[in-house]
Amino acid sequence: MKDLKKLLSIICLFLLTFVTILKPVYAYLDPGTGSLIVQILIGGIVAVGAAIKMYWVRIVGFFSRKENKKG
Repeated sequence: MKDLKKLLSIICLFLLTFVTILKPVYAYLDPGTGSLIVQILIGGIVAVGAAIKMYWVRIVGFFSRKENKKG
C-alpha cells in the first residue's frame, strides 16, 4: 500500500511539473488531417474484418467443442 501511494505521488509530481513547464504551441492541422484519420480508422476496420473472414473456420472451431468420432 505504501508503494502504491509513493508511486501515485511521484506520478502526480511528474504531471504537475510537466503541466507547469509547458509552453503554448501554435500548431495548425489542415482539413486533410481529419481525412487521413478517417481513412486510417476505416482501413483498420476493413483489415480486422478481412482477418476474421480468413480465419473464421479456425475461430469457430476454437469455440465449439466437437468430439472426433472414429469409425
